[in-house]
Amino acid sequence: MRKILFAVGMAAVVILAAVSWFILPETVAVQIGLDGKVSNTMPKLLAITVPTVISVVGGIMSLKT
Repeated sequence: MRKILFAVGMAAVVILAAVSWFILPETVAVQIGLDGKVSNTMPKLLAITVPTVISVVGGIMSLKT
């Protein structure tokens, strides 16, 4: 059962990453200041890759427990 949930979760992560690639602009706002203006940005590749890698690693680690 855990392997099925892992597979479904990883499929969702990959699908969301692929959809995000087409939806997000080239530069993504990652931090907004108190004045409401963007204070930090990140390239689209990093904005998609970082959460995807964290999700995959977390999923693999949860399988091993």
